[in-house]
Amino acid sequence: MVAPQAVLFDISGTLLCGAEPIPGAPAAVHALKQGKAVRYFTNNPGLTPHQAIERLAAAGFPVSAGDVVSAAAETAACVAEQFVGKRVLILGGDGLRRVFEAHPLEVVDDLPADVVVVGGAGRVDSARLTLACRAVWAGAALIATGLDRRVPGAAGELFPGTGAIIRAIEWATHVQADVRGKPSQWAAQAALRLLGTSGPASVVVGDSADEDVALGKQMGARTVLVLTGVTTERDLARLPEVNRPDAVFPSVGQLLVDWLAAQT
Repeated sequence: MVAPQAVLFDISGTLLCGAEPIPGAPAAVHALKQGKAVRYFTNNPGLTPHQAIERLAAAGFPVSAGDVVSAAAETAACVAEQFVGKRVLILGGDGLRRVFEAHPLEVVDDLPADVVVVGGAGRVDSARLTLACRAVWAGAALIATGLDRRVPGAAGELFPGTGAIIRAIEWATHVQADVRGKPSQWAAQAALRLLGTSGPASVVVGDSADEDVALGKQMGARTVLVLTGVTTERDLARLPEVNRPDAVFPSVGQLLVDWLAAQT
């Protein structure tokens, strides 16, 4: 087995609870940074890489320009390349909209639309959901920043994620979404580019079995699940053996550092 050379961390629910660092996480990441490349991947559809860097730095994590990839930015870049100049209907917050407006795309609020992009569930009401379905019924492509079932809030509470909205649209339209965030093949490729390593030399650490562990397996990396976010011990017990992480820890802390040091 190849010794780990790089560690990819999820952010929300793994390192941060809202804007606050999870206790012990900054010290652990600093310790890992001494011997390994450390990078970050956020599925938060409202966060640009620059915003993620600011949040991490403010919370005491070691981070610099180029250390973060975001599902929102990766999705926008892919859509801009495939649908340059086309009309894009966004189901998501202002942050996601701004990411798309930075590309040669026409972001619209009404039909017709060539593409429907879903990122987040917080601002999606029945009118927006109906509009998205009508666009897809008329032939628009359906793209998602991720398939998160639920996401952690600032106080640790859980909320429906992008996947909840995507599944509703898929059910109504019989069209399967093209997912560009974790755990898609696109996300795996972006993560490996960011890390600059092979899959077997990489470790993915996150709070979601469905997104982070699945991403690591897509990459061929070792996977670590922490229980500070969306996946609980009860969820873990239901996972089939093939989807189980290589290690589970209560949080990102000294136990994770010791485990990584023992990996060869």
